[in-house]
Amino acid sequence: MGFSPIDYAAVIVCLAGVTVAGVLIAGRQKDSRDCFPGGKQMSWWSVGFSIVASDTSTLMFISIPGLAFRSGMHFLQLVFRYFITFI
Repeated sequence: MGFSPIDYAAVIVCLAGVTVAGVLIAGRQKDSRDCFPGGKQMSWWSVGFSIVASDTSTLMFISIPGLAFRSGMHFLQLVFRYFITFI
């Protein structure tokens, strides 16, 4: 099963869109203090939610279903741990 021309086009459009968005957003930053801590304009809870969402979306929506299908439901405890920990 290989990539079709539509798949290649979708990947190219996605990469181009992310690149353009990065260039536009980066143009507003003056130095590294604006980039990493957000110019100290973000609240602690929004940064925390962002970190949790990044970690959770990567693990739960990409890798955990595939691992659960491949090796049984050993990773189901990870899903429950996320819900208990982050709620």
